[in-house]
Amino acid sequence: MLSLPFPAGRSANKIVHHPAAGPIAVDCDVLTDGDAERKIVVLTAAPGTEDETRFQLAVASGVHHPARD
Repeated sequence: MLSLPFPAGRSANKIVHHPAAGPIAVDCDVLTDGDAERKIVVLTAAPGTEDETRFQLAVASGVHHPARD
């Protein structure tokens, strides 16, 4: 599971290091419910870029490494 430090209700630009696709520049948006108890982090890459290609590879690869304590 991907765990990134994002302030709720904010946008940020980050570099995600994926084990199969390598570093990917992404835009991150955090959506919360009214109570901010639930959060959805949406990662997108700029269309037509190498980052978009790497992002698609990361999604298709299915590589998953659980978070470690």
